Amino acid sequence: MKNSAFMFIILLTLFYFNNIVYSQSIQSLQIEFERYLKEENREEIIKGVIYYQTSGNTIISVKYPINQWLILKKNGMDIYYPKSKKVIRYITKKPITLPFFQSFLGVMQKDYGLMGIGYKLSHFNNRGDTLFSYWKPRKILSKEMGNLTIIDISNKINYSEIKNPDESLIS
Repeated sequence: MKNSAFMFIILLTLFYFNNIVYSQSIQSLQIEFERYLKEENREEIIKGVIYYQTSGNTIISVKYPINQWLILKKNGMDIYYPKSKKVIRYITKKPITLPFFQSFLGVMQKDYGLMGIGYKLSHFNNRGDTLFSYWKPRKILSKEMGNLTIIDISNKINYSEIKNPDESLIS
C-alpha cells in the first residue's frame, strides 16, 4: 500500500508538472491535483491544490473527501480543518518533507526524477514526435516496486502506467 501510494504520486506528478519540464528556476508553484488509488476492493480519491514557495512554505489544500489544509513549516506541520476551525499541530526538530512533493520537482529533470528514487531506463522507442520510455526498478528494489511506462508526445507526458512487482496495474 505505502509503495503503491508513493508510486501513484510519482505518476500524478509526471502529469501535472509536465508543462514545466524544461523551465527556469521555480520560485512558486500552484498545482491542482487529483489522486486516484484502487486497491483490491477499495478505491480512494483525493482532490486539492498544492501551493509551494522556494522559501520553504508549502500548503496542501485538500478539498475532497474532507476539507483540510496541511501547512508545512520549518519546525513541523499544522493540519487545519476549516469547518470545525480546529488545528492539529506537529512540532519537529527538522522540517517535514513529503516524498511525493520531491517527485513534483523531479519532473523538471530529463529522467523525471526516476533515477533518484531507484529506477533505471530499460529501453525506449521513438515514433515521430512520440517517445515511449520503459523504466525498471533497480534489482535491490524490485520486490517493492514494479515497472513504469511513460508515453511522451511533443515533450508532454500523455500517458503513464505503473505496475506492482507482480505486474498487476496500479495506475
